[in-house]
Amino acid sequence: MTSNASVCKSGQTTQSRFVLVWIASRTAVASLLIGAAVLKQLDLLGDPVAPRLLDTWLLAATLIFELSLGVLLLFNTFGYLYSKRIIVVVFVIFTCISVYRAYDGQESCGCFGQLV
Repeated sequence: MTSNASVCKSGQTTQSRFVLVWIASRTAVASLLIGAAVLKQLDLLGDPVAPRLLDTWLLAATLIFELSLGVLLLFNTFGYLYSKRIIVVVFVIFTCISVYRAYDGQESCGCFGQLV
């Protein structure tokens, strides 16, 4: 009986290493999204200056989206293939927003509320 997975010097198969790396990276991305959502929530609740209504709704929608996506990734709801695609698409969108805000002259992208 032969196996397709090659065995490394430490005795682990490359497939099991891949799984460990995938779990660690998925957990890191989920933690990043959940942390950003929590910091934005603190920004939304503790802002003494009342922002415009559209800004409040947009911030609340972003908060719910990031928190939901982070929890779903943490529990691996989507599976490997869809999770990878969702992560890439979401972070490409976040990067475009950050580049636009930098081009617009804003000091911070607001990714982590007013922390940065």
